[in-house]
Order: sequence, then C-alpha cells, then structure tokens
Amino acid sequence: VYIVFISQNLQQIFDSYYGEVDYHIYMAIILIPMLVLANINNLKHLSPVSMLSNILLFTGLCIISYYIFQDLPCTWERKTVATFGQLPLYFGTALFAFTGINVVLPLENQMKSPADLKGWNGVLNTSMVIVSSLFIAVGFF
Repeated sequence: VYIVFISQNLQQIFDSYYGEVDYHIYMAIILIPMLVLANINNLKHLSPVSMLSNILLFTGLCIISYYIFQDLPCTWERKTVATFGQLPLYFGTALFAFTGINVVLPLENQMKSPADLKGWNGVLNTSMVIVSSLFIAVGFF
C-alpha cells in the first residue's frame, strides 16, 4: 500500500512537469531504494535515513500548516464529527501513523540504557505524544 501511495503522489507531481507516465513506472523506481533499505539489518545504519524521513515529515507538516492557515474558516462553521463514509480514511491514516511501533522492541534491545525507553517521560511516551499531537492538529484543521 505504501508503494502505491507514494507512486501515485509522485505521479501527480511529475505529470504536471514532464507529461503523463503510468504510476507503475514510479512503483518500479521506488522499488529499488525500498529493497536496499529493507536489506539493512542493523538499526544503527538506518538512523540517518530515519532522521532524514523525520525532517522531511516535519517539513511537510510545516508546509501543510502554512497553506491550511491561509484561509481558515471559523470553528463554528466546521463539522464537529466526520461522516460515516470518512471513518475508513481515519482508521487507515491512524494505523499508518503508528505502524512504526513495531520497531520499538528491536530498538529497546539495542539501546545502551533500555530503561530510558519506558516511564512517564521516557523516549517512547514522549515521542508518541509528539507524533499524536502533530497528527491530531493536522486532522483538526
């Protein structure tokens, strides 16, 4: 699903500049870096890629926030609850946002001090609060 999502987004971007190309071509292009990244066994070597993805995600959220706040309607004009037809989109987005949780156990095993992961102000709780707050803010606006 991730490869289809990314290839369709790349198709929308590049088709406006270079003409129409089937999104299957973009899927093939994306497949090469995905296979390289999937073959990296040590999380220590994936940390620069993870940092880059976090920077790009935060940059994207900032750009989206900039455009959202350009013409913001009043809060009383907005729907308080989404329609029933939008619930699958919500659950899909929520599940996608938290799919990185399966990295927690291997990450805990490779930490110098695994106790720092747990607790009220541990790495896991702090990062989940930040990620949840960002996605709630984007979802609200």
